[in-house]
Amino acid sequence: MRCPILLLAATAFALATPAAHAADFPVHAQLTGGSPTYHPGEAPRSLTVRLSNTTRTARRDVHAVIVLVDRERTLTPRNVSLQYRDAASRTWRAVSLTHTGNDENVGVVGGEDGPGMALAPRQSAAVELRLRFGRGTRPVHVAASATVMQRERAGADGEWVGQSEPYEFDIVVPTPTPTPTPTPVPGLGLGPVPGPGPAPGPGLGPVPVPGPGSAPGPAPGRGTWPGPGPGPGPGPETARPQEAPGGAPELAATGGERAALTVAGLLLGGAALVIAARRHD
Repeated sequence: MRCPILLLAATAFALATPAAHAADFPVHAQLTGGSPTYHPGEAPRSLTVRLSNTTRTARRDVHAVIVLVDRERTLTPRNVSLQYRDAASRTWRAVSLTHTGNDENVGVVGGEDGPGMALAPRQSAAVELRLRFGRGTRPVHVAASATVMQRERAGADGEWVGQSEPYEFDIVVPTPTPTPTPTPVPGLGLGPVPGPGPAPGPGLGPVPVPGPGSAPGPAPGRGTWPGPGPGPGPGPETARPQEAPGGAPELAATGGERAALTVAGLLLGGAALVIAARRHD
């Protein structure tokens, strides 16, 4: 497996002692726009790496190498997602990170075998980045920097031409907010809810008491026989005489009236027999 030359050179440059000041190099590098805090699992945050050629000589095949190192040395590439926006296609592309033996996470913007950037004299170029950390990342303090390498020819080692000041931030795991417990209010539904009581049985309800001036009406189903003289007319439940088919009223006979008619018929029949017997005599 081929060792990435630019990555090894960038790592060695980052660990150089004493560290060289950025003003000692022809390309000025700067990381800007980053967030002071990152939360694991959240959306990526944007930042920019800006490279400026401070000389009157053109610079070609310039590579920005991003170095991430945390104080606790627990951060690994599987926790980090770093992308850059391709200037030609305007699409986001991943920056492949490598974990070194010194626990740095190093990635070349544009790829190890990419053509790099061209910087005209006194010209600057900016590359958009976005950075996020996956769920499960431990809370740590991180320092990020951009090391600038220039390759003289393909396959050859690179030359250190610039380094940014460190951009420091914290990975913070937010504390979950406890759900507030509602304060009980006396008399607002905090007592036991009464269940349905026993259904009232027959005859257990209140007995209606007639009010003053009220009189019991006629028994249901029994009419009032009209007597002589003026009187109250038939009520809503008073039986009315039915009309016969011929239009004459037909009186409803009661049981006593039928018995009286039967006795009268017998008396008339007996009188007729007595008169006939006397005529024969």
